[in-house]
Amino acid sequence: MRIVVYVAGMNHPAVASNIRDLIRGFELNNHTVIPCYLGNMDSMVQANSMVNLHKNVQLTVGFNNAGADIASHRQECPHVTILFDEPFNINASGFSIKVPKHIVTYLDRSDDMILDYIDGQCRKLDAEYAKLPPKHKLFMPLGAFPAEEDIFSEPRPYDAVFSSSVWHIDETPPWRNGTEPTPPYIAALMDDAMLVMKQFPVSVRDAFREVLKARGMYDEEYLKKLFPHFWSVLSYVKPWRKIETVKHLVATGRDVHIIGGGTDNHSWKDYVSGDNVTFHGMIPYDEMLAVVRKSKVLVTDAAGFNDGAHDRVFIGMLNGAAVIAEYSYYLDEFFDNQREIFLYDWQNTAEHIGVIHKLIDDDNYRLSIVKSVYERAVRDCTWKSRTANILDAAAVLYGVC
Repeated sequence: MRIVVYVAGMNHPAVASNIRDLIRGFELNNHTVIPCYLGNMDSMVQANSMVNLHKNVQLTVGFNNAGADIASHRQECPHVTILFDEPFNINASGFSIKVPKHIVTYLDRSDDMILDYIDGQCRKLDAEYAKLPPKHKLFMPLGAFPAEEDIFSEPRPYDAVFSSSVWHIDETPPWRNGTEPTPPYIAALMDDAMLVMKQFPVSVRDAFREVLKARGMYDEEYLKKLFPHFWSVLSYVKPWRKIETVKHLVATGRDVHIIGGGTDNHSWKDYVSGDNVTFHGMIPYDEMLAVVRKSKVLVTDAAGFNDGAHDRVFIGMLNGAAVIAEYSYYLDEFFDNQREIFLYDWQNTAEHIGVIHKLIDDDNYRLSIVKSVYERAVRDCTWKSRTANILDAAAVLYGVC
């Protein structure tokens, strides 16, 4: 099969690495990939000429909106939009473009309902969109690839690593400080959803759902009315969760390495400190992997995917680090909690993260865990297996094979 992968955003380290690994995943499944570098005229002419001869290309793929506008003019060839974040994130896109044969992947199982809502709204507002066949969805966390070197016999001089950027948190949330003018009754619901997310490891959708249920509002229509406010709450709670995670990690007294930058003239140094902390700042993706391979434990928040997964979880597993992650219902189902992965919540955070001492001090215990889950991750969580899932979906829906 010939597959066109639309390439954009290569200046972003996470985007670039995922695109490269996506292409490699398709190739490992014995398919030919034609990269179409958006913005490069020669590359676009070559790829588009092949897509126009649809018998030569059976599938097109792009992260977020990459290639979706081009795919909107093709009737025969299915297009896959791979979301990098929540569909209500202002930076996520591509899933509401008018593509005739369209599969959208998403990272958290709670997003299924949100994508249906967005699709319904588009059909109400756009007569041409309403004529399109149904859009299809595929729950699919992002993947990673295993290290090529021997990751189990190499020394691991670092105790723990946390890899993620952080941004500034105002003392008062934007819906309360005038930045985002919000009706008082909506602001009250947002306040409560924020508190739920600070107390329990739930997604923003489930937080709002619990807040509404407490008021007797069980009808899904109430929840749909609040979708426009999801991003404000998540973007306020997400950095809080990151910072709280790192504070608990630093409090263990173990050697902690923090990878990632900040925004608005703020950095990790503004929020955490200690003699046991090393700040690496923003570093290239390959250097980040090298730090993980030197670490015994990777600790990560869920990035809001509390019924899904961030690819940092699989990066840790595939690079030989034991993983301590914020609780996710999906991860709890997929892995054996306390044997393959260690999940922490917001009620017993210090206790759950405290397992780090045994993981660091008992090499035999840690190695038994990382070797076991490594095999599982290689089988199910690489971009080879993710691209196989995409191909299976395209085959079932459109007979593409």
